[in-house]
Amino acid sequence: MTDTTPTPPATPKGPVEALRRHLVIRKDTLAIGAACGALLACAVLIPVAVGQNHLADHRAAALGKQAAEHRAELKQATKTAYDKGYAKGDPGVLDLPDLTGEKLQLAIDTAKALGHDAETTTPTNLTDSDLTLDAAGGKVCAQKIDDATGTVTFLAVPTYIKQCPKGSENALMPKMPKLTGRSLDKAYQSVVDSLGMTDGTYSGVTVKAVYADEDTSDASEDDYREDYRVCFQSPAAGAPSKGPDSKVTLWVTEEDSCPKKKGGYLDPANDPDAPKPIGEGTYIVGDEIEPGTYKTDGGDNCYWARLTSTSGDLDAIIANGLPQGTGYVTIAPSDKAFETSGCGDWTKTG
Repeated sequence: MTDTTPTPPATPKGPVEALRRHLVIRKDTLAIGAACGALLACAVLIPVAVGQNHLADHRAAALGKQAAEHRAELKQATKTAYDKGYAKGDPGVLDLPDLTGEKLQLAIDTAKALGHDAETTTPTNLTDSDLTLDAAGGKVCAQKIDDATGTVTFLAVPTYIKQCPKGSENALMPKMPKLTGRSLDKAYQSVVDSLGMTDGTYSGVTVKAVYADEDTSDASEDDYREDYRVCFQSPAAGAPSKGPDSKVTLWVTEEDSCPKKKGGYLDPANDPDAPKPIGEGTYIVGDEIEPGTYKTDGGDNCYWARLTSTSGDLDAIIANGLPQGTGYVTIAPSDKAFETSGCGDWTKTG
């Protein structure tokens, strides 16, 4: 009897068999192997796929090494925190050591390992994408903990920036509040609320008079603060502060409105640089009296005269007057002299 069982096809030998065996081992390249219609195509495509897998293996190994190094650094950082006793009242939360200059990711992981939430910000001329594009992930320039929430904020820059921006230590501090236009007592409260000056003495706040001739010595007393208005402040509103360590200067007045600039005088007569009133007498124009317009409140028998000379002759009079009450006179640059009597003081108005 003839055996009619089909004879199985011969098992391929050589390179084809080797490729098939490789396809069984490398299942991720089966699709490429199935698409191969000829030995030549498979011989080209499969080594490429194998090479890509080898690259992926090398990358995974490198990332694994970096992760191991990172875990070691994190372990050392947290150990340092425990060794130095950065313990808070909550046993599950520890204060952070100073992490400025450290890798950003290490700082974030250290904060979380010590029980803090962490967030990141950048200087105003950078964005978070600048950190994302940095292969090393950025470095810490400053840190600040919110005492109320325990959240730590890291100010970070890309590692290719060799030096942190000037003032990084203050970049996370609150901005100066607007204090002008407020009563002094409300300005003090704003300093407490915004900057955290809670020592009760406001030692960082200096109060000065906006007018040079105004006495504000009682402005720092609790009972009188509400009587004073803040006209100017330094630093300006919106400027960076140093938080509780800030130094703030306020210029105040008891007047209902503020002047356009500080350092003036409530009474112009107190200004040593102000023109002196012109009393009774004869004055040489340009030497003893300036050309311009002058005012007087007048007086009994008030008389004034603009003169071409001091000879006393009647023809030397350019103009004269006998004002009753308030009087005005405009002295020209071409006048030689000005004479006045019985008018009290003349004050220059223009």
